[in-house]
Amino acid sequence: MTIIFKKLFPFFLFSLLGNGLQAQYCAPTMNCMGEHISSVYLLEVTSLSAVINNPSGCNGYIDYSTTVLIPDLQVVVPYLAEIPHTNNTIGVGTDVRAVVVWIDEDHSGTFDNIEARFHLSTALLAAEIPITIPVTALPGITRMRIRYDVNTPLLGPWDDDFACSNGDGEVEDYLVNIINPLSTMPGCAQNPVPNDLAFDVCNTGSALSFEAPDAGTLPLFDPTGYLISLWTDNGSINYLVQDSDIADVLSFSPSFDLTSGETYYWQVKPYNAVDTNKTCDVWSFTTSTKPNPTPDISVDGIFADSATVCAELSVQFNLIDVLGTDLTGATYDWDGTEPTATPLNDTLIPDPTFLLGTPDVTYTLTVNVTDDLGCIGKDSVKITTKPRATAGSIDVVASKVCENESAELTLNGFLGDVEWKYANAATPTNYLATGDFDSTHITMPILQNTFYTAIVDLNGCADSVTTLIEKKDLPFTPGVNFQDTVFCEGDSLFLQAIWPGPGDYLWNNDSASTTETIWVKESGVYNVTGIGLNECKAVSEDITVLKIDKPNAPIINEISGTPCVGDSIVVDVTSNDVVQWFSNGLLISNSDSTYTIFNSVDLAVIGINAIAGCISDSAYYSNNFETAPNKPTVTQINNSDYVVSGGAMTYSWYKDTTLVFVGSDTNFTALEDGDYYVIASNGLCESEPSDVFQVNLATNIGENVLLIDLINLYPNPNNGSFYVELSQEVDLKIYDLNGRHIMAKQLLKGKNIIELSINPGTYIVEYSSVGSPRVFDRLIVY
Repeated sequence: MTIIFKKLFPFFLFSLLGNGLQAQYCAPTMNCMGEHISSVYLLEVTSLSAVINNPSGCNGYIDYSTTVLIPDLQVVVPYLAEIPHTNNTIGVGTDVRAVVVWIDEDHSGTFDNIEARFHLSTALLAAEIPITIPVTALPGITRMRIRYDVNTPLLGPWDDDFACSNGDGEVEDYLVNIINPLSTMPGCAQNPVPNDLAFDVCNTGSALSFEAPDAGTLPLFDPTGYLISLWTDNGSINYLVQDSDIADVLSFSPSFDLTSGETYYWQVKPYNAVDTNKTCDVWSFTTSTKPNPTPDISVDGIFADSATVCAELSVQFNLIDVLGTDLTGATYDWDGTEPTATPLNDTLIPDPTFLLGTPDVTYTLTVNVTDDLGCIGKDSVKITTKPRATAGSIDVVASKVCENESAELTLNGFLGDVEWKYANAATPTNYLATGDFDSTHITMPILQNTFYTAIVDLNGCADSVTTLIEKKDLPFTPGVNFQDTVFCEGDSLFLQAIWPGPGDYLWNNDSASTTETIWVKESGVYNVTGIGLNECKAVSEDITVLKIDKPNAPIINEISGTPCVGDSIVVDVTSNDVVQWFSNGLLISNSDSTYTIFNSVDLAVIGINAIAGCISDSAYYSNNFETAPNKPTVTQINNSDYVVSGGAMTYSWYKDTTLVFVGSDTNFTALEDGDYYVIASNGLCESEPSDVFQVNLATNIGENVLLIDLINLYPNPNNGSFYVELSQEVDLKIYDLNGRHIMAKQLLKGKNIIELSINPGTYIVEYSSVGSPRVFDRLIVY
């Protein structure tokens, strides 16, 4: 185990003398058992210098008093023992070990419980033990013992029996030298006064003086220094003062009367923590007494023990001697507990302008009169200060106020009840108004130059403060020139100030413009203020302007038409306002909610508010007319078959204006005589009708009739499921009205069933066979 002593801070105490002898100490028998002190350090922390550095092994008990240098340990200086140890068996949190350090401070040869410092630990960490040598320790060389013990009495005592007992662990002894840097004994008083003579004393008190051992110096001994005793001896000692602590003073004044003709004995001796019984000489004196002066103080001519005055006001003091004692050659010492305007003069009458400050405080003014024999008379007067009214100061928002505006005045730093008065002259014969206007703050209209006075009173102590508010003339009232008071959103309105000045403009708009003219962009009430060179203001009448919101943009709807060249489209707008149509920036229609388009064009339309003429945002419409197919040309192949010029998506064939077939096939077979024509379609636009052509089927009517007679389709209408009965084989094709191919199938002679999954509607059925013309029929699916 290692022990490290750290000095924490310096501290001066009395030096004490040691006995210089070494006592006989016990030597216990210890068994290390693997647990022992590994080393001992003595470290002075302030300088970080090692005083002892002594590594050690497991020796049971060893006395290092002859092999290790003896360090100095100063009284009342804290040290810290850090004790790392070698331990092979202890487990953390299990067995308890003790490290105890004794210093034999009284040199008795034994280790007492009061001399022990200890540390209990269940860990393997070093113990830290603070050590402070008390001032009562005897100076000199003495023994320090360190014991590390496995078998520990947890609660002590840490007495000599334990220090000397055998055990498991290790004990090491060292010598230390206890020093006290202030161990010099103070001497007795020198040259005491009075000393063995008749001594004139006053009726009250007497000063007994002495000098320190070194003449002319104060005692330098702490904490007290000297004790004084004063007694008489008329057969038995009668102590008036016995061992009274007079600390570091060189005089003592008894607080009792000394009897004239009495013999008094007195003694002044030093003391400290070592010895308060030092023998010093006893001095004596015999008294003769005389009356003390009897001064009396008056305050403003009134003699009393106390007086009441207003704080911070001057008072005058006078001084007399009540008994009429001749004070020729006397000296005066004035003292006050309150700072004065000028220092009190140590004369018969003090300065008459003694100034008392803090209110609600009682001050004591004292005078000490010392006559030519040194007798002192004292008188004092208690002066209680009443809280003094303090007007403080008047703060004003402006010292010059425009006519008909109000002055705002605030009283600051005041104490007391406030009464405001005002007048039109600095020293009025009477005030225009009196009364309490709010105690601290008033607001009054200014018609002319006005003097305001705040009078403050508290317990009869008054004060006042006055300020002047000057009237400033108003400028001319400005006017406003404007063209209109209504404008549209996005536009602005022109306002112009009419004011001769001189001075500045200030408009009440958002930006608080200071120009002669402004452009108003929002609804509101506007005015302009003319600010004169004296900063007074005149405001114009209010101008109310109204901003009309922009109409909503029209909504364009397409009514009818096809986007094909040669057709027309009608468009319509939804708007609550008058509308105008534009194309390429040119007005093409006015005040009409519909417009007919005959070709591709880009249109714009706006709404116009009928009241204010405000214009909405534009709505836009754009279209492109599609080109229709060319007029079809029909070529006859035979009496029933015809072909049309190609290039279209579908062809619609009409007989006497009735649609008989639609399909993409350019071939067409007529089934009946009549007038026919065809219209071509590209999916969006239709062509002009072809020239009408006439069909005459006379040459093969018999064949057609024969084929038709051979076909029977039923039921018709149907739901997509039907029968076809035939007397010969026939090719069947089904188309929708747009010519799209739905089904193609070869039917056999007899009864054929057809199953279709198609939408309800009308469909075209085509029958064909070799050597016969095609036959068409209608199929209706519900």
